[in-house]
Amino acid sequence: MRLLFLCPFLPVQGMHAGGGRMFSLIREHSRRHSVSVISFVGDDDIPRIPELERHCERVIPVGRCTQPSIPWPSVVPRVILEGFESAEMPRYIRSFMAEHPVDAVTVEYVLMSRYLPPGPPSVLVVHEFMTLAAWREWRNAPRRARTGAFLRMLKTLCFEDRVYRRFDRLVALTRTEMDLIRLLFPWADVTLAPMGADGRVFFPRPGAGKAIDLLFVGNFFHPPNVDAMRFFCGEIFPAVLAARPETTLAIVGYRSREVLAGFDRHPNVSIEGRVPDLTSYLARSKVFINPVRLGSGMRGKVVEAMAMGRPVVSTSVGADGLDAAPGGEIVVADEPGEFARAVLRLLGSEGERARIGTGGRALFERRYDWRMVAETMERLYAGIARGGEGKGGRP
Repeated sequence: MRLLFLCPFLPVQGMHAGGGRMFSLIREHSRRHSVSVISFVGDDDIPRIPELERHCERVIPVGRCTQPSIPWPSVVPRVILEGFESAEMPRYIRSFMAEHPVDAVTVEYVLMSRYLPPGPPSVLVVHEFMTLAAWREWRNAPRRARTGAFLRMLKTLCFEDRVYRRFDRLVALTRTEMDLIRLLFPWADVTLAPMGADGRVFFPRPGAGKAIDLLFVGNFFHPPNVDAMRFFCGEIFPAVLAARPETTLAIVGYRSREVLAGFDRHPNVSIEGRVPDLTSYLARSKVFINPVRLGSGMRGKVVEAMAMGRPVVSTSVGADGLDAAPGGEIVVADEPGEFARAVLRLLGSEGERARIGTGGRALFERRYDWRMVAETMERLYAGIARGGEGKGGRP
């Protein structure tokens, strides 16, 4: 088949989990199909385009817009307007499809849905079910902000209803989100294809260099990751330090230095920014933390940590989508005191860290290697090939 992928970020590994997912599945699909990618890029992405080109027939980069032209207020949620509204993107897509017919178009992320071209069968990968994320924002909002949060949730629900109707197939990353989409939009054809990791890259091994007690990884363009670190550093880490003053915390990820400026004033905290090799940090870490309270979707960073055999302490929101046994393959804690005690218990017991880490690695091997996820997507594309012409962007 001739597959076209429309992406909001360059599909490469190492920047954030969504980019790693796109890259890994494109690489797997390229073994059987002709794959092309049209993607927004930033200046930092340009040197990495050749990594993707090795697996694609064509890669077309499009500069990201810095000032959205859609006026506010708008029926479109604000996150959709910030950096991804472009007059050039439709021209590139039309030009490409005029010269290179495709059998299916895969749109990555809801924020790229506006660029769905007419004609071929279409797939939308719902990396984050925005209505669920908006509900969690409303649930956690202070009383004075709840009315505004509720209205944003309704607005998001209406927006996603219109978007989903334009696509032939939807892909959800968690069973919770798949079930909710089917409940709210019963006409939708939804397939479950979870996050994963590359077991040839992420595997247990000794770390070289100074050990890290606690590690958090996240793309700090994403507000839930910012909230997670404010929550951890403000309400959990002080209790950990009170019991174990030498505990160290490393924060890794895109824009972490810019967004979390000042967090590393404490001598035990280091903000590493975007790193060339995440596996070296995972290998040196004793415990991987994921104190995420907001957003939706499945956290690829948790799967990568499990693949490396690192024990994970996560909130229930952060563990959403993982078929992991609490206490055996992951440790789940939602309250600050509970989370701090779980971290201290693991830091104090090498045997307990090994037990949880081994359980997580075994779960990864059973369920979350990218090759298994790719097989699910292959079955979806085979069904599309039998189905003929799609909705092709029609409302």
